[in-house]
Amino acid sequence: MDFELPEEKKILMHTVRQFMAKECPPEYVTDIDETGEFPHEFWRKIAQLGWFGVGIPEEYGGSGGDVMDLVILVKEMAKYSMSLAVAYTLGALWGGVVILTCGTEEQKSSLLPKIARGELIFSMALTEPGGGTDLLALKSEARQDGGNLVINGQKPLSPVPAKLITSTHWCVTRQARFHYINSTENKDPDAENFALLLCRE
Repeated sequence: MDFELPEEKKILMHTVRQFMAKECPPEYVTDIDETGEFPHEFWRKIAQLGWFGVGIPEEYGGSGGDVMDLVILVKEMAKYSMSLAVAYTLGALWGGVVILTCGTEEQKSSLLPKIARGELIFSMALTEPGGGTDLLALKSEARQDGGNLVINGQKPLSPVPAKLITSTHWCVTRQARFHYINSTENKDPDAENFALLLCRE
C-alpha cells in the first residue's frame, strides 16, 4: 500500500505550513493564548484563502476537497497553535461538515456559502453542570412532543468571544439520533441571529 501523499496534497501541506510560519510567529500565538482573544485577523486571512470552503462542495460556495484536505489543514495549523487549529475546526467541521451532513437543502443553500466565506463563527457548547466536558455524561435531551421538539438542559459555558458578527453555540444531546442545536447569543443588534435544529435519522 502506498502512503505517499498525492502531489496536490503536498502542495496544500506546504502552502499551509508557509502561511502559518509567516502569519503565526510565537509571539502572536502566545498573545492569543494569554489574552483569550478571538483571532479575528487570522480568521479573516484563512477565509480569504478559501480554507473554510474546504470540504464544502462548489455548488454551495465551497472549494471542494475531501477529508484528507481538512486533516492536512488542521494538522499543519496545530503545529503552530492548537488554539488556532481548534478555531478553524469549529468553523469547518462543526459548522460546514455538520450542516452538509445533517442539514436540509434549504439550510445548506443558506448557511454553507456563509461558512465557506468565513462569515459565521462557531463554538461547541458541551459543558454541563455536574458533567463538565464528559460527552457520556450529557443530560441535555431533545424529545418529540407531537409536532414539536422540546429541548431541556443547561449549557453554562461555551468558549466564544463576547463580540462576534455571528456567534453560534452547538449542543449535542444524548439521543439515538444526532441532534445539533444551534442558538445564537449576540450582543450586536445589527448581526444576523438564527436558530436551527439538525436531526439525522
